Amino acid sequence: MFGRRPLLVSGQAQPAQAVTGGRYHLGLALGTKHLTETGFGVPYEHPVARLREFLIALRLLVETGSADFHGELC
Repeated sequence: MFGRRPLLVSGQAQPAQAVTGGRYHLGLALGTKHLTETGFGVPYEHPVARLREFLIALRLLVETGSADFHGELC
């Protein structure tokens, strides 16, 4: 999850939702410290708070088509 931004995930999920007639389910996970830090180069700090901010921004994008969100971590 840390290697992706809400805008990218929204842009990938919404067409899938449309093609499947609303049957698409998006699954998100925190990942692991090792993968996040070595694979994406992002510090694995405050993972739950970071996920919360990610979900807030993603929800705004999906529901309204735009998001004016300024989080502390995302």
